Amino acid sequence: IKRKGERLFVLNYQVPGANALSLVCVWGVPTKSHNPKFDALFSEFCKLPVHAEGEGNMEEDPGRVPDDDFRTMKFKLLPHIKEGPWMVRKLVGNGATLLAQKLTCRHFCGHTNSGMVYNELDIDIGSSVVANNTVSIAIGYAKSLVVDMGICIQGDSEEELPEKLIGTVRLFHLDMSGFEYLYD
Repeated sequence: IKRKGERLFVLNYQVPGANALSLVCVWGVPTKSHNPKFDALFSEFCKLPVHAEGEGNMEEDPGRVPDDDFRTMKFKLLPHIKEGPWMVRKLVGNGATLLAQKLTCRHFCGHTNSGMVYNELDIDIGSSVVANNTVSIAIGYAKSLVVDMGICIQGDSEEELPEKLIGTVRLFHLDMSGFEYLYD
């Protein structure tokens, strides 16, 4: 994949378990939009920080961005359970959340084989007992759920507003029994 004027934004929800699951969403995001405030904020969010000596281990984990407060304070998930059992709707809620403040997240930056710039955010659902239990219950009802999720970068000042969605995805009555496991 390589489209001029775009970078990839990859979101990888990692769900632990006897058979671990990953939900990977990929969006092509324009490097220049009609919103210079968003462009500046998104560019800052995607920028690799300068690494201080001893910060992160780039040899063992190439492309990984060490923990940084900026991304943790800014990444926002907007979930909405459109259809599903009351219990799941109540557990998940429909409010925006600064996800990286509640779950362990790993940030990666790099280039695809075709040279396209990408940013990846891996979200460890298992890093929170509450999130892990909530997702486990939701997976049990996956066939009856319609879930809309949006992602954006939190705007905290006039220079960062209005917020703009990076991407959205709809999960529609997922049949989890049809997935193949990559590893035994």
